[in-house]
Amino acid sequence: MQDIVTLNSAQSSNDPLTAFVSSGQSSSTSSSYTQVSTNSNINNLNNNNNNNNNNESVLSEGRISMINMKSRTLPISMPEERIFACENGLDELFKQAKAWSKYLKEIVTYGEKRVQIENDYSRSILKNAQNLRTTIHHLKCDKAFLPFNIVYDQFCQNEIKNANIRGDNFDLLIRNILNPVNEFRIELDKQLKKIKEDWSKENKQLNDALTNLTKSREIYVTKLQETEKAKPKLSEGSLDFNSEKLDRLEKTTEEADNQYNKYILNLQSQRELFKKAKRDIINRLQNLLTIIEIKIKEISSHYFETLRDSITYTPEEIQKTINDTNLYETGKSYRDFANSLPDAAQTSLMYSSQDTQEIDSSESDNNNSSSTTSTFLMKHRKEPPKSILINSSSKQSSSNNSEIFSSKSKEKNYKSCYGHYSVTTSSVPERTTFFGVPLSSLSTNSAPDIIKRCIQQIEIRGSHINGIYRVSAVKSQVDNLCNSYEKDPESIDLSSVAPNVIANFLKQFFRMLPEPLLTFQLYPDFIEIALKYPKNQSHGNEIEIIEKLKQLVHRLPPVHYYTLRLLMCHLNRISKDSAHNQMNPGNLGIVFGPTLIKKQNDDNALLYDTNHQSRIIELLIVHSDQIFDSTEPLEQSLHRKNSFGSMTGCGINLKNENISTQ
Repeated sequence: MQDIVTLNSAQSSNDPLTAFVSSGQSSSTSSSYTQVSTNSNINNLNNNNNNNNNNESVLSEGRISMINMKSRTLPISMPEERIFACENGLDELFKQAKAWSKYLKEIVTYGEKRVQIENDYSRSILKNAQNLRTTIHHLKCDKAFLPFNIVYDQFCQNEIKNANIRGDNFDLLIRNILNPVNEFRIELDKQLKKIKEDWSKENKQLNDALTNLTKSREIYVTKLQETEKAKPKLSEGSLDFNSEKLDRLEKTTEEADNQYNKYILNLQSQRELFKKAKRDIINRLQNLLTIIEIKIKEISSHYFETLRDSITYTPEEIQKTINDTNLYETGKSYRDFANSLPDAAQTSLMYSSQDTQEIDSSESDNNNSSSTTSTFLMKHRKEPPKSILINSSSKQSSSNNSEIFSSKSKEKNYKSCYGHYSVTTSSVPERTTFFGVPLSSLSTNSAPDIIKRCIQQIEIRGSHINGIYRVSAVKSQVDNLCNSYEKDPESIDLSSVAPNVIANFLKQFFRMLPEPLLTFQLYPDFIEIALKYPKNQSHGNEIEIIEKLKQLVHRLPPVHYYTLRLLMCHLNRISKDSAHNQMNPGNLGIVFGPTLIKKQNDDNALLYDTNHQSRIIELLIVHSDQIFDSTEPLEQSLHRKNSFGSMTGCGINLKNENISTQ
């Protein structure tokens, strides 16, 4: 009879599992199911019911309290146990799965809309930039001198490349990531629905077992009460009731009791199946949530990488364009146009010479019979215009001729090297002695002297400057230094030049090399190393990296090798002062990567491989002490008569006038 009370307690809960917990109290007395006496007094039955109600209430509350206490103290490493122990844990888990599925759907939708926006934006930018470049081209074909035309032409060219790259990157994102994840999400919803149906089925089976037990209990109690009521009638000798009827009542009561015990055993069995099914469903949901989390991480990683790879403009580059615009000299294009016109004095002399020759020719025709003296004089009449054209022009219009030549030469240099150094107004034709020439023309078996001088001054006065090599200097000062070095390098005193200007000057020198420092030929090999050993990943094989880089750098031409050695060791020393200058090897790699390593005739590589270019320079800086040899031949470069300090590192010791390596 204790089990009847337990069933009542279980029925008061909406959760079938709670019914199991409560009914579990009677598992130790299950043997009494078949030992219920049909001859017990109905009053004893009621008393037992009352007592057991109180006892079961106390026990149930204690058991539930223990479960709640356990659910609060279970270790975090067992989340499935916490969910299983919680009364409504599985329902909450279903809510989480549904929320995660919806969240994944919204992320995919967000990504698809962003791709559409980016594609529309890229097409608009592409069309706009192409229109402006076409207009500039047509106007320049008509010999128009347009202010800022080079700035806009280069900027539009970069915008076109940027738009194409953005479009390609976001197309890859939606094709390789978003579309497959969207298909997975649809399948995920189907699996969630299937799990929900399985859970509902388990609940239904348990509820059916509880219902059958309740009905059999009611039948049993009814039969038992009828039997107890019939016994007094038999003892009183009632004529309408005899012992046969009492036997039939007791038999039906016993059958009801057996049926009741059968449903109790069935409920116990169903309870174990329910627990097993619940654990299985928790595991299935946990696996689905793990996959959802992985997919969200995959989308997020590729999405933000796409954004990063689609941005080709850095704040420094935009600031440089702003500086170029602000430093533009008003009226320059107008003067260039005027200087492109033929000089008036030269034109007049040319016409004068032609007229004199025509007059002399006509006089010669009219005096065919003249004497030898006449002929001699006539010859000398033709000579003065030539003499005037040579001698007088050299005095009066040499400056004009030189200006015309210089203007055309400067315009050509301005167009091809805009952003590197500005056009000068000197009447002396510019020389290209240092900038834009191969390294081998400046030195044969050592780093060029111009690089050593710059590095020396930066290490003496600029290693502590915040953002050295990254922060742009005043463009006009860099241009003046470039022009001065082209004219008379012997007269340059770098000790009076700001370190930031020298740093920009040095970067400009490397940027204008016809072949980058790491050479076109070795570009694929260096990029392969950067791909194999990416940043932010622990490799644990630095010896292998150093050995591969050492083999590669020794394949460089001698002057390239020694220049790279000098520069990387210098940057290594700069990076060791990153606490002050904020220039660690990674930042220095970003600054020097696209300058020192390039792919020949492929502008898109500059955009696609920027990260790899930066990575390879970073590796060279970090491992410069192990990559480069500790000895180097005596420097054979030009020695300047200025005071050099001491530079050490990678076996280099530059001191005083004699620049040598130890």
